Amino acid sequence: MSITLANWMVGLLGVYLAIGVVFAVPFLVKGIGKIDPVAAKGTRGFKVIIFPGVIALWPLLARRWLTGVRTPPQEKSPHRSAARMPRADREDAL
Repeated sequence: MSITLANWMVGLLGVYLAIGVVFAVPFLVKGIGKIDPVAAKGTRGFKVIIFPGVIALWPLLARRWLTGVRTPPQEKSPHRSAARMPRADREDAL
């Protein structure tokens, strides 16, 4: 990898993180309550803890905030699916 490419990648990462910081402040003040009502009641300590995650995941959170999704997404895993199956079906699946 050339030095020029490395410089570009570091620069793009810096821009991404700068946008994340700019996004995180208003999101933690107002937007968090729009996508998760329980998180809106979080303390300052909670918001400080999730601040780095908001910076890193700002595109996903921005999309949820702009589309007005109010509930957290449901987990879709094999364990969750098996737990929803009737007991007799689970035993047959084994």
